[in-house]
Amino acid sequence: MRHYITLFLLLFNLISYANPDNKWQEDFKQANDYYQKEQYQKAIDSYLELSKTITNSSELYYNLANAYFKNKQDVDAVYYFEKALQLAPFDKEILTNLDHAKANLQDDITTIKKYNNHDVFHQAIGKLTPDNWAYTTTALAFVALLLFAIFYLASNSVVKRLSFTLLIIGVLAIGFTTYAAYFEQHYNTTQPIAMLWEDKVDLKEDPRSNSTTLLELHKGTKVYILQEKALWIKVRLDNLEQGWVMKKSVRDI
Repeated sequence: MRHYITLFLLLFNLISYANPDNKWQEDFKQANDYYQKEQYQKAIDSYLELSKTITNSSELYYNLANAYFKNKQDVDAVYYFEKALQLAPFDKEILTNLDHAKANLQDDITTIKKYNNHDVFHQAIGKLTPDNWAYTTTALAFVALLLFAIFYLASNSVVKRLSFTLLIIGVLAIGFTTYAAYFEQHYNTTQPIAMLWEDKVDLKEDPRSNSTTLLELHKGTKVYILQEKALWIKVRLDNLEQGWVMKKSVRDI
């Protein structure tokens, strides 16, 4: 019997080791331990290795960014905070730490927001996250089902009219909250963004090396990609200024 138990435990360990999710979680915990012990370079190396297999974890990018920040590598910190923000655009901790890291960058680009209809709608509904809107939709669906049951079973005409009216309002509300969840989920993912990844980058008026230099930028500045043309990319800065930079000087976020 003891041999069977030993064999079972051996097989269980082999299966656990073979499961990539379990292995990833163990390695992630080890990287976090390095961070807690202030061994930031070891933490960075571990997080980077993990990022080769898992590319959709905001927690991984957030922890990696914090390790870079603690290691006084502000440009890399900003880059990975931005990657974390792409996956969790409503996370206040990411936004706060990103602001701290950006304060140490060489370029001080004032953010100017040009509002359009999408931005106005976002301002109206952005107090709730996509998940919150989804939960609201689910709750309204249960209420609508209850109202339908009341309408179907009620014999009193007043109750029937009232439940039917509320049911129509509930269906309309479900439509609105469903759209709000979809809208908020995609609001921050419509504009491709990148980061300048060379020590000095000239923002050109036209996609030519001999074109007028509008601004001298530096590594770590975020840009919004508007257009690509051969070896050049047209970008917009946070202050709404636009120009062309060499494609090789940017790194996608």
